[in-house]
Amino acid sequence: MPGVNVSRDALVNIKSALNDYNIDISGISKRVQQCTNDILQKSADEMKKIANEIRESEQKIAKLKSKIDELTERIFKLTQEKAQCEQEFEASKPQLEEKQREANSLKAEISQMEKVLAEIENAEMKASIQRQVNQLKQELSSVELEISQLHEMISKLEGRLSQLSKEIPEAKSEKAKAEDELRKEQKRLELLKNKEGRMKSALNKLNDNINTLLSASKSFETRATSQTEKTSANIGKCMDAIDEYLSS
Repeated sequence: MPGVNVSRDALVNIKSALNDYNIDISGISKRVQQCTNDILQKSADEMKKIANEIRESEQKIAKLKSKIDELTERIFKLTQEKAQCEQEFEASKPQLEEKQREANSLKAEISQMEKVLAEIENAEMKASIQRQVNQLKQELSSVELEISQLHEMISKLEGRLSQLSKEIPEAKSEKAKAEDELRKEQKRLELLKNKEGRMKSALNKLNDNINTLLSASKSFETRATSQTEKTSANIGKCMDAIDEYLSS
């Protein structure tokens, strides 16, 4: 009978469609699991990346703080040294002036005694005055040596003061730059930690949603497979009944 055959053909198509649907549904929970695993792995990679950035930022901050401490100590020592050099420089000027006056006095005294020496004919007196002149020349030589040493010391102090006048501002400038860099890095670290906190919160919610999704997909797969199997079995019974009818 044509009408019965048409009905049977329709049932065959439906059963085939149900089988295709069952194939598509079968393993859906595993596919969902794989997708969620990929998502979780990418999330874990991002968490690891930001954790590394935080660690690097903390290390950079520690180095900057150490550098600032070293520069602070250096500036303090250089400033102390400059004050000491200035004190020594100021003290050396009157010392030099005093020694120069002493040298000039000795030169004048020697010159005067040499004039006297040139006019004296008495050998004994001449020898006595000569001894005095020699003694004064020795004193002058000693004073001139001290003057030379004072000049050398003053020259070194001037050179060191000039050098310190450059080193101290340079150290202060370097410290200011390090402090500015430290403030920027501390702000960056704060942002990174805030980002990490938000990511952890989002990841916790993601885990909850994924668990809910996995549970739902497993439940859906189980129910859908069971229902399609039942429907397919019922269609099979209908087809068997049609076949029995046609063959009678």
